[in-house]
Amino acid sequence: MSRRALALSVALAVCGSAFGLALSEVALRAHRAFMGGTEAGAAFIERDTRLGWRAKANYQYRYRIEDANHKGQMITYSSVAGGFRLFGNAKSTGPKLLVIGDSFTQATSVSTADTYQALLGKALDVRVYSYGASGFGTLQELMVLEDVIEQIDPDIVLLQFCTNDFINNSFRLESKSTLNNNRMVRPYLTAGGTVYYGNPTQNPTLTALMERSQLVQLLVRRLFAHRGESIEYVIGRDPGNQDFQASVSATRVLLQRFRGVVGKKRTMFIFLADGAPTRVRTLPPEYQAYSAVAEKAVMGILASLPITIIGGIPEAVAEADARGLAVTGADGAHWNEIGHRTVASALSERLRPYLKDRRSPHVSVR
Repeated sequence: MSRRALALSVALAVCGSAFGLALSEVALRAHRAFMGGTEAGAAFIERDTRLGWRAKANYQYRYRIEDANHKGQMITYSSVAGGFRLFGNAKSTGPKLLVIGDSFTQATSVSTADTYQALLGKALDVRVYSYGASGFGTLQELMVLEDVIEQIDPDIVLLQFCTNDFINNSFRLESKSTLNNNRMVRPYLTAGGTVYYGNPTQNPTLTALMERSQLVQLLVRRLFAHRGESIEYVIGRDPGNQDFQASVSATRVLLQRFRGVVGKKRTMFIFLADGAPTRVRTLPPEYQAYSAVAEKAVMGILASLPITIIGGIPEAVAEADARGLAVTGADGAHWNEIGHRTVASALSERLRPYLKDRRSPHVSVR
């Protein structure tokens, strides 16, 4: 074959590949547009230079979703200014509850009125301010608290914690995770107490391509899903894992700072959204070993901090599931309406006595 013919063949092959990639990109974008009215067509988060990302503000989206039993229903996700799902009257003279968390609190699988936060507001007759963003770690939640604590001036701050927060609080752990890796730039707390921004894909060029191409996003997700054993399984077998213990230390510092920002005049509660009792049906049973290790670690942290733990939430969800109730969405992890009602009921039982004392003029509040 002559050089000219070879060059022509190579050029045609390159053009054909480029055309195929372009066609695939167009097809993916068309599919996303067609999927409007489903969760795949939604945009619940947006980029943020300080937080890494944040819940999309002033957003409303109606779509169809299925629970773990494949029963479908239409839900309406809505947010207000700042990405809050609920933002009560900041000038209210009644008790105010600020809730901050991750995807369990952003709660994209239920309508706003059916979230555990909204149900708590009704059950306890309090003004609720609720912010959650999918994939958030404790540092990002702390930053949100710092931004709004003085404006809202809540009586109670409720932090929703998840066992995968230990992964998301550590650049090294998130880089080694195929299950809890958000593949976006986020802030991390260093061992020296400073804030470091990094992307756990560890490839700036790839990150830039992912931001511009849905095809690259799809390929990266597929590659990460088959990149080898996720670090959570390693930790489940070896709780003394050095990177995990470093994350436990960082998380302790973050929760100490969280309590400091809440201040002495307010009460802070924390609850675990998941733990050893819960089973994510879309993950192997071995993941529960990691959940048990992480649950023990956060309990050890809280034993030495002035933060009140509300226990029993994973147990309440697991008990409802054992009774045959579908408490999660199709992903097998995040709560549906029944799950949110279960969680709200368990939380309100613990918070009601405190609020009763708070409303009494004859009882001092710590």
